[in-house]
Amino acid sequence: MRSLFIFLLLASAVSTAQTFSYRVNTVVNGNDGPMNGVPGDLFNCNVTFSNTSSSDIQIVMNRYKNDHPPFWAICYCYIQCHNPKEDSILIELPAFSSTMVTLQFKTDSVNPGIAYNSFNIYQIGFAGQVQKLHMTASTTGAGVGIREERQDALSLYPNPANSELHIGSSAHEVYRINDAIGNVLMTGKTSDSGKVEIDITPLTPGVYFVSTDSGLKNKFIKIQQ
Repeated sequence: MRSLFIFLLLASAVSTAQTFSYRVNTVVNGNDGPMNGVPGDLFNCNVTFSNTSSSDIQIVMNRYKNDHPPFWAICYCYIQCHNPKEDSILIELPAFSSTMVTLQFKTDSVNPGIAYNSFNIYQIGFAGQVQKLHMTASTTGAGVGIREERQDALSLYPNPANSELHIGSSAHEVYRINDAIGNVLMTGKTSDSGKVEIDITPLTPGVYFVSTDSGLKNKFIKIQQ
């Protein structure tokens, strides 16, 4: 039986890769839109996490920066609404499932202001592979935004796999599968959403790696009978 195992090379050590992805959208008073409004508005930043593996996983979301005006309250809403003073939550994700965490920005109803929040996100067991998410919300008319820092935006799954390899990246781009000495064996493009499914049955047992044009970290794969 063919099986595919995925490895990520970090410095001089090899470790398995994280198996989650996330996407972000923002809401103002119940409607999609940037978190920019007037005093009294309610802003939500929805972060949808997806587990792309066949195993249950846990994800930590930790707020390490929380600069906001005195009468604002910013809290996690996950399963229930948490105390605004709570900076960390643990997210439980069963195999092949998704869940949403909402960051709720309750603004001052009178005085305009700006809030800056930053978060570290990582899967339990992979504390060295931290993603950073920065949020700005404003009732002053100043610019707002969501900024992401993803150390590893290239995902490969499932693990193990028998016949198909799923590649996910941060953009529509070219991917390559090389053998251990650098020969390109397969190449193609991901879809507009940054995803593609590849038939790996032509590959013989051995060690290969996947890379993309954007310079994302190479992920090593091992195929065996």
